[in-house]
Amino acid sequence: MKKKISIIIIVLFTLFVAVFVVRFINPVFRYNFDVNFNTVKEHKSYLSDSGAETKVFTLPLPPATAFAFKHSDSAVTYYSKLSYDEFLDYYESNKYSINGNIVTYNGTDFIISEVKYDEDYKYYFIDIDLYMNE
Repeated sequence: MKKKISIIIIVLFTLFVAVFVVRFINPVFRYNFDVNFNTVKEHKSYLSDSGAETKVFTLPLPPATAFAFKHSDSAVTYYSKLSYDEFLDYYESNKYSINGNIVTYNGTDFIISEVKYDEDYKYYFIDIDLYMNE
């Protein structure tokens, strides 16, 4: 019995290490893995008020959306199975206020922009940033 448990633990550990390594060396695997198992539930934008206080603004994200990279404290690129139009349709169908590509949530405006569709990865890249109404 102890031998079976030891073998199972070794196999699971090896599988975990293999997924971890392949995730970093193969972008196609990483994108597929993340969009299915490592999704992001909400976008967070940070706004510093004269360096004294940092405010956090959030926007819920559609399902099947994963983090790609961060531009700044307020702007992030995500990749998704949803196209740009489907991304905006998600907010419209969930009764968010939408004006063009600006989505309002809890009194805060977010700009949704299409970056590109990557045919190699078969995902849509979407930027989300705070709308600074100055």
